[in-house]
Parts: sequence; C-alpha cells; structure tokens
Amino acid sequence: MENQKLYMRWLLAELDITPTIVHPSGSSQSTSTSFLDKLYSLSPSEIASRHGTRLLDLYGSSMYKLLSATFPEKEWLPWLFSRTPADFWKETENQKKYVDWLVEKVGVSDPKYLRFPHFNENRGNALLALHHNSVQETVLALYPLNPNLSSPTHQSEERNRSPRLLYTPQNYWDSIETQLAFLEELATKLGFKASDYDKWYAVSGKLFHEHGGGSLLVKYNSSVYLLLKSLFPLHDWLPWKFPVLPRSASTDPESIRLLLSFIEKELNIRDSQQWKRVNSKQLKDIGVLSFVTKCGGLEAVLTTPR
Repeated sequence: MENQKLYMRWLLAELDITPTIVHPSGSSQSTSTSFLDKLYSLSPSEIASRHGTRLLDLYGSSMYKLLSATFPEKEWLPWLFSRTPADFWKETENQKKYVDWLVEKVGVSDPKYLRFPHFNENRGNALLALHHNSVQETVLALYPLNPNLSSPTHQSEERNRSPRLLYTPQNYWDSIETQLAFLEELATKLGFKASDYDKWYAVSGKLFHEHGGGSLLVKYNSSVYLLLKSLFPLHDWLPWKFPVLPRSASTDPESIRLLLSFIEKELNIRDSQQWKRVNSKQLKDIGVLSFVTKCGGLEAVLTTPR
C-alpha cells in the first residue's frame, strides 16, 4: 500500500496538483483535501500512460476504488467519476446518499423540490433511469409519502396496472409548485423549455399519462388546455391549436375573443363587409374551421358579446 501511495503522490506532482493550505482562526494550520477534486476527471488511460497499468489492475480499473484506497482521508463521491462503479446505483442507500448530496448541492430544502435539470447537470441520469426517468418516482421511491405503497408486492401490482402513477400519493398534486415542477420536467424530457408555450400545443394527454402526469390531468377534467390555461394564465392559449378541442372553450367568451382576433389578424379583416366574405376554406386554411363549427358557426361567433 505504501508503494501505491508513493506512486499517487508522484502522480499529483506530475499533474501539478498541489495541496491547499487552510488557515483556521487558531495558530495551527491544516491541509484541505479539496485539491484532490481534480482527480475526478482523471481517466484510467491517463494513469496507464504514466506507468500505472498494474496499479489499475489491482482495482479493476476503477478510479473510485483506487482513490478511496490511496487517499482514504477524503470522502470520494462515486457519481462524480466518469464511470460510476458497477452496480452502485442498485443499492437504495447509495441512491439516497446521492439525493441527499444533490439536495445540499443545489440548495433546496427538501428532495421534493428537486427538478430534472438538477439530476441531468449533476450526473444523476443513471439513477433516474432506474425510475422511468421520472424525478417524481425517484424521490417518492426513496422517501415514500404514502404508507400504502410500502409493500414491494403491492408496488409490483400497482406497476402492472399503472406504471406511471406508481408513487403518486394522495394530495400530491394539490401544490401548484408541484404541478409547475412537473411541467418543467416534462418539457425538458420532450426537448423544450416550459416557457416555450407554442411547443405545448403538440403535447397530448397521452404524453402526460406516459410521463406520470395522468392524475394531474384529471384535476383539470383531462384537458391539457385547461391545465395550461390555469398554470400559465398570463399567456393567451388558443384552444383550436390543441390536438383535442377543449369541451368548455366553445362557450368561453375569452376563447371567442381570441378566436375573432386571430381571424382578423390572419385574414387582415378591417370592417364588417370583409367578415361577410369569409368562407369555410379560409377558416380551414388558418386552422380554425373545426373550432368555429363547434362554436355554432361563424355567424354565431360574430354575435357573441366580447
């Protein structure tokens, strides 16, 4: 072991990695281990190229095992290495250790406030993959809120019936913050930002169910339109752009107002005479014919108070 440590000290000098001296309030001074953080980016090939092949073989080419043995004074975090030790994520305690670290790292007060980017930017994707790539399922699996889901057998039965809703406890969606966090996570998974509002028109109710938001959608009468209108109220949502026309939109004065404004803008309508010349083909070309029909036709729309 002494020869191994001697080699590693030589390697630090080769890499120009020097100890950090800490000056506490007292007269004594100590050496911080933070300078060793640079070794997280060190690859096995770099050690092999510096006559360290046999040393690597002793630890199965695992940088985590090698550094833990030769620098035991430092607490090494397996997930910060380019390769996490085999089977590391299979242990629940290891998963909890990572989540506890992540909570402190990103500065939130509770695991329930963690978001998809937190995991994505801090080497936690392998953990998410074990829980359907869902932050919600990951957190609730490690810190269950619903005692009825504590039995592995019960969890297995629930997974067969509804794999995406497995860990959603009662009242989980009551918090608006939780709902917004889910939308942020879902948008990231689908490749856009939650604030890119136009991208939401292509997101179907099926996608909500597939990504664990089915029970959230139920709170809004299974309507993506009503959900988005409630959670992003400052944006003018156009009902006719959703894959499924919202049931209530055809009688909503605000929706009618947006519809008429949209038609006026798209067809460059400036007076009542131009409205009389609008035909079905024009409405179809700008994508509003189905919605206008659901509203009772253009004449009915025009007579709606706004």
